[in-house]
Amino acid sequence: MALALLAVLPGTVQASYDPLASGTGKLTLAPGFRALLGRKGVTITAQRSAILPVAGGEADPTTEKGSFELGGELVLATKARKVALTFLTVNTKPGPLYAKVAGGQQKVAKARSATFKSEGFAYGYEATGLTLSPKTAKRLDKRLQVKAFDGGELLGNVKVSANPATVTILTQGKATLSLDPAFAAKLSSLFVSRNPIFPAEHQEDVFSLPIAIGSEVAPDASQGTLRTGGAIELLQLGGGQLFWRELWLQPGSAQALGEVELDPSPPYPGKQGQAGVFFLGVGQVSSDSATRAITVADAPVALTVLTAQDLNEAFSGPLDKGDLFAAGETAGTVSFTAQAQ
Repeated sequence: MALALLAVLPGTVQASYDPLASGTGKLTLAPGFRALLGRKGVTITAQRSAILPVAGGEADPTTEKGSFELGGELVLATKARKVALTFLTVNTKPGPLYAKVAGGQQKVAKARSATFKSEGFAYGYEATGLTLSPKTAKRLDKRLQVKAFDGGELLGNVKVSANPATVTILTQGKATLSLDPAFAAKLSSLFVSRNPIFPAEHQEDVFSLPIAIGSEVAPDASQGTLRTGGAIELLQLGGGQLFWRELWLQPGSAQALGEVELDPSPPYPGKQGQAGVFFLGVGQVSSDSATRAITVADAPVALTVLTAQDLNEAFSGPLDKGDLFAAGETAGTVSFTAQAQ
């Protein structure tokens, strides 16, 4: 019940971090730092700047915090020795630049100023006035066998732009399940009523299901999970009672999951746990980066093997010849507009 109540609070914010999937980070070296390297006979893979791919991390636009993991490496070298900075990470904290240096992860530099901003569905972060940490300066000198680096040395600036794999969805808005007319007519011929269980609602065979806490969807709706609250009841007097509770739409696995229950038990199995209720097809997808809204229209749904089996067991009756419902049979369409945090 707590989940159902949270699902219907308009605009409820459940701030959380969005996983990052792609993007770039650019480290620009200060002219003075480049000159220092030249005087000491140290080369670096970045002559003026280094562009590294975003390989992971997370960001939360509501708190303006995040961690941007960069791929690749920076290599400093003399004629005789070299040291690599790997597993570079940019964090939204006063010491934003971290890396693995000669075996240990450490703070490489701190910033004089930093800014975080949302750029549509993407997240940007820029830290300026990066100064080399004393620990990293000491380690670089030791590994390269030079006396070149000092704590507080101006290193440069770093700027990151990252794209999320999925975005956290606010608990506002609804998904709709519209039953296919032929499927609904078949149920009616068997005297099976279709009823919403709060907080779900319906108008005839169009069911509205509130978006629930814990939803996260890719900006292109290709992956993630859109969770909904409420339930749909199929009831036949003198026959079975089938519930599909808390449908989860999962485009990445092309299915809609739900808590399934078939009563009375016995003779029916009762609670069956979360299972695939429908096969989920691809609908018409549109995303508005300005408003951070993701819309899917008319994504087809079809019966899974389990759902077809439950329908036949509960409603077909002993006099029917063969199964009336089959896996892959069209059941309807689903649509939703999801608002990212």
